[in-house]
Amino acid sequence: MTAAWTPRVQARTFDEVTAAIRRSRAAAGELRVADRAERDRALLAVADALETRMPRLPADQHTHEAFAAELRDWAGTADPLGPILREEQRRDGARLRQLRVPIGVIAVLFDDAPHHMLRLLGPLLKTGNAVLLRAARHHHAATETLVDVVRGALATTRVPPDAVQLISSEQRSSLRYLITARGDVDLLIPLVGPGLRATIIPEATVPLIEVAPSKGHLYLDATADPQLAEDIVLHCQTQPTGSGLTIDTVLVHPDIAAELLPRLGTALRRADIQVRGDKAARTVMPDWGQVEDGDWATIHQQGQLLVAVTPGLDAAIAHIEHNGSGHTEVIITDDGQHAREFCSRVDAATVLVNTAPATDTPQHRSLVYSTQRLAPRGPLGPTELTTTKWITNLDRDIPHG
Repeated sequence: MTAAWTPRVQARTFDEVTAAIRRSRAAAGELRVADRAERDRALLAVADALETRMPRLPADQHTHEAFAAELRDWAGTADPLGPILREEQRRDGARLRQLRVPIGVIAVLFDDAPHHMLRLLGPLLKTGNAVLLRAARHHHAATETLVDVVRGALATTRVPPDAVQLISSEQRSSLRYLITARGDVDLLIPLVGPGLRATIIPEATVPLIEVAPSKGHLYLDATADPQLAEDIVLHCQTQPTGSGLTIDTVLVHPDIAAELLPRLGTALRRADIQVRGDKAARTVMPDWGQVEDGDWATIHQQGQLLVAVTPGLDAAIAHIEHNGSGHTEVIITDDGQHAREFCSRVDAATVLVNTAPATDTPQHRSLVYSTQRLAPRGPLGPTELTTTKWITNLDRDIPHG
């Protein structure tokens, strides 16, 4: 047995994770009573720290400036906590009010580039949640540097630094201890690859949000506007990595394939996007690569696009149902009936008509996108990272004795 698996090492790992969770719970208690101004000042302090301490941080200047701008955007959004959602009055005169409150302690597991975790801090801190992060082992050191900067910034505000903590990934057992800490950790968000996700989901006892990888289809109906089709494809394929844009497969009606595919091919070639097509698409564009059968359901990197010519709306919907991830699906059409049918029959968290997936609001820039059946479903912004509380008789005199 190697030293890494000795009972003493495992006991130490358990103690470290347990202590971090305990500190997170204490921080969550302080955040629960922090007002909007305090939370917003914390976001602004982190944004300032990212820019002033940029030379020692991973990633480039432009990346951190972009994330700092996002944090400032979050600080400028409306407070998701406190508004009265529902108000009722019982027969005895007691008044019931339902308010939105923080979830508590949220653990986020991620294996992407370390600086992407910065995108999560905006909505999580805005909603008054304490955050436990666990990065992939090969990203731990770089993530630790970023977390140190974040914690240093929080120390200058009234939000406790323990609101953001990094769990060591040196021991794999730290993952097991974290995902089974039901009652101490309130929510788990696994932003990890399919292999690890397949392990986490059945083993976790902490409630979790099932997060799907970015994957989506764009169906170009017979009446699709060619310029709009080109604009949306290029928009989705040329955004920065991690932007949440999802279109990696284009389905084209045969009536417009001969006209549209060459135009689309020219635009994609100029943008240095690799394209592979099915047999019908390659009949029009023989220089495109060949799509293998298993490629349709695979998650592809940005800058790679698959194209298929489908007989019509029914075939496009069937293709999406068989190969989609339930994330985002788009139709471009001037046929109102086809648009309505696409929206009602396609099963996805987001269905769009004649528009690209949004990236112009903080919520839709979130890395966290749920495709599970139960709420929350879709992009996770402030509303989805909160829970509710019923309060009774808050505004009535409290009897003494």
